[in-house]
Amino acid sequence: MAYVLETKKEPPALEEFTYRRGDLDLRFLMNRAHRHVRVLDYRIGNYHEKRDLLDRMAQKEGLRRIFTLVEKPDSQSWRAVGFSKEGVLPGFFRTADGYVMTRMYEGGEPILGGAVKVPVERLSTTALRRVRKPEGARLQLVTEPARLSTIGSDAADLRFIPMGRGGLMPDLAMEVRLRRDVRWMVAEMDESFGHARIDFYPAPRVALEIPLLSWAMHTLIAELMEREVINLFVLAAIDDAVMTDLMLGTGFKVTARLADKIMRDGTFHHGLFWHRRLSGPPTV
Repeated sequence: MAYVLETKKEPPALEEFTYRRGDLDLRFLMNRAHRHVRVLDYRIGNYHEKRDLLDRMAQKEGLRRIFTLVEKPDSQSWRAVGFSKEGVLPGFFRTADGYVMTRMYEGGEPILGGAVKVPVERLSTTALRRVRKPEGARLQLVTEPARLSTIGSDAADLRFIPMGRGGLMPDLAMEVRLRRDVRWMVAEMDESFGHARIDFYPAPRVALEIPLLSWAMHTLIAELMEREVINLFVLAAIDDAVMTDLMLGTGFKVTARLADKIMRDGTFHHGLFWHRRLSGPPTV
């Protein structure tokens, strides 16, 4: 392969590659833990050549999925060379939606007929949850790079990778404490596009955590609004009932269903992209 590894300093959770040759200028964000790659394409055109390059990469690296986020006009070009639309991220590019275009692989070979179909499951009708501070709970906003870098050191568990810009350090984090229990809510922002991707570390596992995290989400949203963030995105497994309840209760809606996005316990799980647009004071 002719792509070039930019750095070997990142943990194995994320590797960044570039490919520049002729009219092609591509950047790849690879998450080996989940066997997928995001492609950032800096020049339009030459889609068959790009597709063939990506197919070779998938075979060499044993990938399950390769995807890119593009505006609507470009999505048709990727569809024409065998990529499938998995969803639309509203306002991902501030004034334009982001189309998730994906090519799936099995044993290094592309799956004919497009991406694996993700079942559309009926979501509960959880109402917006009234926010109350749990007794004994404390929050601390963290923006210092030294502390943020320690959170990124366990980035394999942060599921927005590689949906973001690359790198493993979030822009800010909310330390959530309840007695001796400590967890994190982290946000990676893109100021040029006015959106943020939120993740949880460790991931919530039981319904008893939902009131605490709902309160923390309310506080984090207020902070992001001060930073002029307009759209929020969260990635979670489709079968994660706790995250589904948390997202519905804090005003998020499903905007994309991603095939085999998350590897957990040696098994692929479909993913849901949750979205919330911020307008006015947070009302969760």
